[in-house]
Amino acid sequence: MQIEEYFSQNNPLSRWKDHSILIALSGGADSTALLRLFHHFQKEFDLKLFAAHANHQLRGEESDSDENFVDELCRKFNIPCVIKRLSIERTSEGLEADARRARYAFLEKTAEELGCRYVATAHHRNDQIETILYRILRGTGIAGLAGMARCRKLNEAVTLIRPLLSFSRDEILSYLERTGQEWRTDSTNFSENMFRNRLRHQLIPFLKKEFSPNLEKSLERLGNIAESAQNFINSQTEFLAQKAVVSTAAGIQIFPKNSPETEKFLWSELLRRIWQENALPQQSMGQKEWDLMTAMLLREKGTPEIHIFPGNVEVHRETDTLRIRFAKTFPKNP
Repeated sequence: MQIEEYFSQNNPLSRWKDHSILIALSGGADSTALLRLFHHFQKEFDLKLFAAHANHQLRGEESDSDENFVDELCRKFNIPCVIKRLSIERTSEGLEADARRARYAFLEKTAEELGCRYVATAHHRNDQIETILYRILRGTGIAGLAGMARCRKLNEAVTLIRPLLSFSRDEILSYLERTGQEWRTDSTNFSENMFRNRLRHQLIPFLKKEFSPNLEKSLERLGNIAESAQNFINSQTEFLAQKAVVSTAAGIQIFPKNSPETEKFLWSELLRRIWQENALPQQSMGQKEWDLMTAMLLREKGTPEIHIFPGNVEVHRETDTLRIRFAKTFPKNP
């Protein structure tokens, strides 16, 4: 079934009826298709649409041309568009992660300023498969195997949605070709200096040819299973948090003796949940850091212990308490 037929027959956009939606628009094929689809159904579902374009200023004239394309496209569809040239704060996590963090911060802030309840991005099935494989190679837990969520909160007022996650890149390109819609191509998508590009253009084709022709379906199935498992784990960590976690002005206190029979794995998941809920730096946290913190949490009485984790997060093990102290705000990981 073609994309436009699916949206017409199944009405997936109806769930956002009467809400304001900010569309993240790069000018590439995926986000351009997303904008056209939302515009096509705008009147039917009374969607209040806005667009936002982040110019990272990394590709010179090409970046400026993308900006001009987005501006003209939004004028054509009569969709208000916020365009911003970003200054990227560099960290040890690398340019891709730094640019992504700056972009999401811009999208979140813009949504709040416009009163948008949702931010829509154009991630698709191929992105999901790449994300799962990428996380496997880096080393990940069950949550990572689940891939990208179809929706998740950026904050209490704004939720991120991914309406195209069920569709492949080829299906999206076919839709654009049928509508005669042009799009922009980012030249850095073909650069072999970026890990995700090598994964997309080299590793996945190699694995499909030499080992598993059904690689995409296998990884997609793995992601679905992991998502179901993670949903159960989330319900258990929520119950554990109610018993053992106290939020204070200075940070978080955890009392392991309040739930002495809890498995080590669930305590580790609770720590990851705390990191996520408080927007603490997650990508700098490797398995070594999580293992250390879990060991501190479950250690029997002894000498008080202090460690500094990425983002200048102080973790103190005291007599019967683990205290996590951190700055009030951190840039969110997308």
